[in-house]
Amino acid sequence: MPETEIKRLDVMTLLERAARGVGRVDHHGRRGVVSMPESEIEAMALVLAVLNFPQIEPGAQLTDPAVFFNAGLQPMVQKEPINVI
Repeated sequence: MPETEIKRLDVMTLLERAARGVGRVDHHGRRGVVSMPESEIEAMALVLAVLNFPQIEPGAQLTDPAVFFNAGLQPMVQKEPINVI
């Protein structure tokens, strides 16, 4: 099986895709969510990860909502392009 080529995104491309996804949802509501391309969903998730947004594992329960406020959401320093499969 051939390896999947990793495409590197520069920061501006990543931010633009994420912003387009947010704009799509803001403008179209639920229909915007359903019609959103995977690249925009992925970009939004990557931006949240770069901002150190707390993760909740699938199936886990949120026991303390303060985790979102205590995280500080400090951006990680990213010197290399972000790898996207």
